[in-house]
Amino acid sequence: MEATFPEISVADTVDEDYCRELEARIERVAANYRDCTVCELRCAVNRWEGELGRCLLPRDAFVYKEYLHFGEEESIVPTHTIFFSGCNFRCRECSDWRWVVKPTSAPALDYEALAARIRERVTEGARNLHFVGGEVEVNLYAVLRLLLTLGRRLPIVWNSNLYGSPLVYEVLDGLVTTYIADLKHPEGPCAEAILGVPRYYEIVTRNLRAVVPTAEVIVRHLALPGHFECCTRPLLMRLREEFPDVTPNLMTGFYPFQRRAPTVLPRRLTNAEKSDTIQFFQELGFKSAMIDGRWDKRSGL
Repeated sequence: MEATFPEISVADTVDEDYCRELEARIERVAANYRDCTVCELRCAVNRWEGELGRCLLPRDAFVYKEYLHFGEEESIVPTHTIFFSGCNFRCRECSDWRWVVKPTSAPALDYEALAARIRERVTEGARNLHFVGGEVEVNLYAVLRLLLTLGRRLPIVWNSNLYGSPLVYEVLDGLVTTYIADLKHPEGPCAEAILGVPRYYEIVTRNLRAVVPTAEVIVRHLALPGHFECCTRPLLMRLREEFPDVTPNLMTGFYPFQRRAPTVLPRRLTNAEKSDTIQFFQELGFKSAMIDGRWDKRSGL
C-alpha cells in the first residue's frame, strides 16, 4: 500500500508541544550515549565523551550528501534524502565504504544550515524527509536534534538496517511515517560472513514486529549472486508468512562495489538468476509488492 504523506509547507510555525516531546526523547538518547547500547552490538562505550565503538562515531554526526531523490521506491518520491556517515555493519560489498570506515571525514552536521536546506527542498517538491546512511540509527541523537531545530512535524522516512536496540523504536514511535528496512538473510552463516554481525535475522524480525503496527513498512530484499537457495528463497517465504502486511521490494541490481579480498560476492546476478528470482517472488502472491522500487502489477494474484 502506498504511503500517504500530508502536504508540507515551509511556513508552518514552531510546534511547542512537539518540541517538548522531542526534548524528552533527546535526553533519553543522550543518557544512553554515555554507555552506548543504541544498536544491538551494544559496544557500551561513552560516545558522549568521544569514545568510539563499531560505528566509529562520537555523539556528533557527519553528513556526506543530501539531495532531492527521484530514484527510490515510487511510493515515497520525490524524497529529500540525507546520508549520515558511520555504520554498525561491515558489509563485504558496501557501496559507501569510505563513509563507513572513516565517518568523521564527512562534513560535520550543521543543524541550522541543514534545517534551512530541508526547507528549501520542501519548496522544490520533497514529499518527506528521508534519513539514511551509512546507518541512520547510530546517529539517533543527531537526527532528533535536527528535528528539534526544524521545530515542527514533517513526514519522515526511516531507512535503516533495523539492527537497533528496542530504545530506537520506542524513541521513534509516533515520529516516523514510513520505515524502509533491509532484510537480507535468514538464520545461518551468511549474515555474519557478509554483514559482520551476529543474530541478524532474530534482531531484525523482532524490530519489524515492533514497527509494523506504528507506520507503513517497506522491506527491501537485495538478491545476492549464489544465495538464492540459502537466503532469498527461505527469507521471502518467511516474510510472506510472518509479515503479510509489509510491502516487500525485491532488489535485483546488486553490484560488488568493494572488491576486498577475500570476497564472497565477486559478481552480479546472472540473467537467469534474476529471472528465476523475480518469478519466485511473484508466485508468492504478496498483497502489494515492488521490484526494484516499482510497483509489481502482478502482486496480490
